[in-house]
Amino acid sequence: MPKITFVVNKILNEDPNAKLHLTTFGDYPTVENHNANATYCYRYELTTSNNETFLDAVRNVDSTYGGRDEYESSLTALLYTATEPKIKWSSKDTKHVVKIIAIGSDAYWKSHIPDSSPAGPEYSYPEGPKSGYGNCSHRPPHLTDVLETLANENFYVLPIIYGDKTPGMWNATLTLYSVAKDKFYMEREPQNSYFLKTVLNRWANQSCKG
Repeated sequence: MPKITFVVNKILNEDPNAKLHLTTFGDYPTVENHNANATYCYRYELTTSNNETFLDAVRNVDSTYGGRDEYESSLTALLYTATEPKIKWSSKDTKHVVKIIAIGSDAYWKSHIPDSSPAGPEYSYPEGPKSGYGNCSHRPPHLTDVLETLANENFYVLPIIYGDKTPGMWNATLTLYSVAKDKFYMEREPQNSYFLKTVLNRWANQSCKG
């Protein structure tokens, strides 16, 4: 929460009219994922420019929602947030606009090709729109498609990942893909406000050239 608060306050200090969008996710609702009664794997929540409204909504997110297998639908959430129809994202060519998706999780993501022993049947669901918005009846997206979509639309990603091994898994995988180079930033808890502020300023400078 301290890192999220820092990011939100910094953005609104720079631009009080900046739009903050909240989406949430859990695992695909299936018996195998131990969450058959869940109603969604991804959901749009709200858009606001008020920091207290946004932070209160974040505090009220049910962090226990979702399945209990090893991986989660965080990759699906990244793609659907970037292509969410209810979020009126600026085009990739818009100057003086920085588009950041901060995602919090304590687990690695589900992608297609699946893990050798997936928990649920979601890997066999129909493929969703390539690099586009779908729903939880579609299988997890391909990692490369998601990263290319984020890069092509000039998104920056701030993974806020908890746990002993999970942050390293996220960082190691993202580092392998050249398309993600300079487009994401991770650091271990506790956060270092100086370095986080520096990277946010750098992203802003890159997006505001011209």
